[in-house]
Amino acid sequence: MTLTDAKTVPTIGISPLFGARDYDWIATADTVSAAFRDIGFLCVTGAEVAPDLVNDLRAAMVALFALADADKKDQAVKCDNYRGFIPFGFFTPDDGTGTVDNYEGYKLHAETAPDNPVCTTCTLYGPNLWPAEVPDLKPLVPWPTGPKWAG
Repeated sequence: MTLTDAKTVPTIGISPLFGARDYDWIATADTVSAAFRDIGFLCVTGAEVAPDLVNDLRAAMVALFALADADKKDQAVKCDNYRGFIPFGFFTPDDGTGTVDNYEGYKLHAETAPDNPVCTTCTLYGPNLWPAEVPDLKPLVPWPTGPKWAG
């Protein structure tokens, strides 16, 4: 791909997603979905996230990644619960070809009780791993709730 072939990352106002499921909600959801399918990225406006929350969450994540490797490894994702720390090189081609990744991350999903039947059918569901060394993290993570987020 040449630079002239590159696509522009769209900026999408998502404030309709915080309202009733009406035409604007559906049109916005369709636009977001199309951006992910087409280019895989998007910039959002209208997310109603307070700047203080962004700053506090960033500080908690800096503290998390500053932990000793041994502490982070204790919270690593596992086959039976795909939540927690993702170490450098975790995503490596299964066939041994290619290059290992060069990033670390921390995977969180919407909380699912461990006794929920969906947890036995898919490892993407389960409880998040909250690092005891960074107690400020969990209360900062805003989870979508209420009927507007229900399937």
